[in-house]
Amino acid sequence: MQQTGNLVGLPWDDLFNVLENPDQLSPEWINQNEETLIQQLKILCGTLQVKTSFLKISQVALSVDEATFAVGQLVAYEPEAVSRLSIARDIVTSLACSFRRGWQIHHGVGKFAANALTVLVTCESADEELRMYACQLLLEALGSWLKDRKKSNEKVEEVCGCHCRRASTAACCFLDRVFARPDELLQEQVSKFPGLIEMITDLNTVVRDQYGCPFSLTSMLQVPGVLDAVMKSTTPVTFVVDQRPVQLAEACMACLSYAMLTVDDHFFTDQSVRCLLNFTEYDDGQGFDRLMSQPISLFMLEGLFPAACCLPSAAKLMKKIANHPTMIRCVLSLLLAVCTPSCAPTTRGMKRRMTTKEESGSQNQAEHRRQATLHLKVMALADKLHPTIPRSKSCLDSKILKGKKIQKKRCPELKENKEDRRCLKTPNLITNIKPSPRLESARMEKNGYSQKLSSDGKDEKVPTQQKSEMVSPQLSKLQADIEELKAEIKQMKSMNISDLRDKKDPTDRETKEDHSSWKYFKSRALSKLKGETCTSLAYSSHPGIPPWPNVHVERDPAIAWLIMEMLVGSEKAREVVKWRLSLGEVCKWLQRRLFCIHQGGQDPHEEEPLVLIECDRKGDALEELRKAKVNQVGIFGDISGQIEVHFRNESANGPAVLREWFVHASQNFAIPQYNILVSRDKGVRMLPSPSSHLTNKNHLSDFFILGRLVGLAIFKRVPIALRFHPAFCKLILNCGELYKWTFDDIKELDEQLYKYKVKYILDNPVEGLDLYFTDVLDDRSGSDFHIEGAGEQVDLIENGSEVKVTEENKEEYVRRVCEWRLHGCMKKQVQAFLDGIYTLIPRDTLAGLNVVLKPQNFANLIAGLPYVDAEDWEKNSRFSGGYSANDKQVKWFWEVVHEFSSDQRAALLHFVTGSRNPPVGGFARLQGFNGDQKFTISKIPSSTESLPSAHACICTIDLPEYTSKEMLKERIIKAVSLGGIGFNGHDEEEN
Repeated sequence: MQQTGNLVGLPWDDLFNVLENPDQLSPEWINQNEETLIQQLKILCGTLQVKTSFLKISQVALSVDEATFAVGQLVAYEPEAVSRLSIARDIVTSLACSFRRGWQIHHGVGKFAANALTVLVTCESADEELRMYACQLLLEALGSWLKDRKKSNEKVEEVCGCHCRRASTAACCFLDRVFARPDELLQEQVSKFPGLIEMITDLNTVVRDQYGCPFSLTSMLQVPGVLDAVMKSTTPVTFVVDQRPVQLAEACMACLSYAMLTVDDHFFTDQSVRCLLNFTEYDDGQGFDRLMSQPISLFMLEGLFPAACCLPSAAKLMKKIANHPTMIRCVLSLLLAVCTPSCAPTTRGMKRRMTTKEESGSQNQAEHRRQATLHLKVMALADKLHPTIPRSKSCLDSKILKGKKIQKKRCPELKENKEDRRCLKTPNLITNIKPSPRLESARMEKNGYSQKLSSDGKDEKVPTQQKSEMVSPQLSKLQADIEELKAEIKQMKSMNISDLRDKKDPTDRETKEDHSSWKYFKSRALSKLKGETCTSLAYSSHPGIPPWPNVHVERDPAIAWLIMEMLVGSEKAREVVKWRLSLGEVCKWLQRRLFCIHQGGQDPHEEEPLVLIECDRKGDALEELRKAKVNQVGIFGDISGQIEVHFRNESANGPAVLREWFVHASQNFAIPQYNILVSRDKGVRMLPSPSSHLTNKNHLSDFFILGRLVGLAIFKRVPIALRFHPAFCKLILNCGELYKWTFDDIKELDEQLYKYKVKYILDNPVEGLDLYFTDVLDDRSGSDFHIEGAGEQVDLIENGSEVKVTEENKEEYVRRVCEWRLHGCMKKQVQAFLDGIYTLIPRDTLAGLNVVLKPQNFANLIAGLPYVDAEDWEKNSRFSGGYSANDKQVKWFWEVVHEFSSDQRAALLHFVTGSRNPPVGGFARLQGFNGDQKFTISKIPSSTESLPSAHACICTIDLPEYTSKEMLKERIIKAVSLGGIGFNGHDEEEN
């Protein structure tokens, strides 16, 4: 190349210096050097169009590589300016040649050319005619790449953001980039592309069999012209499930449904559901009938069930399916499956559970009764909606539910990349959840025994006839129904679902590249369904069809609640689940609901919003929040993305710093001088101050800020430093309205009030007490901070100061006083707080919590558990760096933790996690960078004189190998006392 340059006297060095430093590239530079640049580009384009046979010569191949870099770099950085050059069309033609043949030289050559053309065709400001020409050549080249499915044997490094080892999978990457946000020109060009149907067919195969980027398929199918062409196509495509010919539209639906079950990425799930919605809405709903007529729709339904809890698009499609007459039976069957009680003798997982006798024996009977009651309620609801629905998967024979669950895999094209919106870590909301432990009832009943827990904690066998004394009538009825239904099913010739699992067919001649998860759909069992429509699958008594689809669904009442809301509305669904969900199940429901509201349906190609909060650890956090509210920044900005907190003069950031900030910010609301929150039990539990308006004219704005802060803490699963009083929690859960109270509520609120006023007046004559229908504005008898005017009298009724209390009306007076103390005195403050929390947690969601959460549990949801359970902490821990549970340093550590006082444990927990309180769910639910993170003890090769160090964002403590328990305890205490004042200069990504 240099020799050619010398012959023509062109400044090649200047060109390559600029291209290697693309920051110097600009339209001005191109205009200034246009004449020389055109001559150089002519030579480079001629090099790119060399005959294919010459590429075997190493020097020619090297020249093509360098020319591709030069031309591609120029087009990629200045597509608009290059499109105005007189030889722009020759440049596009040359890049297309390099694109098609570049893989023969090196995968990077083809990828560089593909990237340049992709940038050009997606640049809306470039010359329109040139874009149309480039788009045509690009689609032709990508179509040829989709057919080249040989894997490269060389080590592949990332080039232009693509790390694929096959041309076919690389084509998927670039198709996704081209059609991520296509303008009208691109939509028109792809719709007119002659090889569109062939391209979509090949794309289906590559996405399905070689794990090509699945976004390429969803991006293309969302182009109106592409969807129209696919739906109208009559080209037969071999359906992999049973090798029968189907139309392209059905094959696309099958591929999307399959991918929803195998690709673990909620952005892709959202995009695939949007495509399926487009299919269903095509041609006045005829596409929906085509979708429902395929056996694959049952697999799609199973993938939609968890997704519908988190994604609005999935919920919309789920509602359409639930209203379809041929699918309602399947929906209800799956609904029953996810709320099957763990105490029922279900066959799924029984073999595994029967080996864990100790675990099954420790089950709480009250928990079993709660689960059974919920199941019966849902069963009754299902019977009303569709009387012919099978009861649940718990009534299936043991042969029906064998095999392993399909395991979701992250697509190779969705590797973690902080710059790629699709690949950001997200809450693991749509994956299956482990089932609750089940009793070992099946095996023991066979021998005439049931099982219970004796007083000393050991398992005890009990004759079956005594079992009715241990369980509720509802559970007994449930078990009787199950036995009856099992007897009925034994009369059917049920197909063996284990045939649907990953078994190699000896007659199958698949290549080694085929993936086991797709073999699930290729199984011989499904081939028996050839020609069956969804109508027959849903309604007929076909002996080979089990009550579908509940094959690999784990028990999850939180999902059942959400699906019931879709079917019968929120109010009826609440009645079914009322007081029948555990706290952990409620938290799952709430997190899924909030994710759906604030993050569901985000465009994967958009940059995730980032909220930056900078504050002074020693400053006034409340004043900073007030300014943020005025400017609509910080927590008042777009909180659907990430929140990053920085304390001034501290370099650290991450989840632990976020937790620390929530504690720091919330503490300010309890400062007595602010008179926002008050406590009647020495700061343990907080209530709104009835006299807040006396010291702060903008007090309602502060309560709004507090509500917003609390709602955000619940959404981000971060505990705050405020534990609310049950009376306050009841008002929140009741959306500010007065609840049905008892004298126990008064006693819990203010024991002195109950003892010396309420109870005394009711039990004694009131003559001579000189009482009127008034009460004090703010009784601060339990507070050390005096507020002027707090003791003024307030009328409880109209002109109450003139109405005297008598024996006839004293009960009315007591009722008025109680309602004033529980509700009236803080009504405005509570409403302002609710206005703030409603911005994060809608009113109907909060109302849903009211039927499943007790006030104490809601307080724990906000502030975390009120105590540090050392046993739970030790149980949910792991080790790294060479430590194990048997090492003496580890044993000493836990002995020290058990010896610590409650305050010392809380301080240690704050040191290693950034929070003094464990989250709801205990230490199994500690939060790290990527969700749940177990506490870790890590060995470090440090001197025994060193102090332990913490990586709070990953809940890890680095513990040197101390030589004695006393030394370890002394070092921990010192480290906690020094480390509790903030984050120092540790690596900011770990702290």
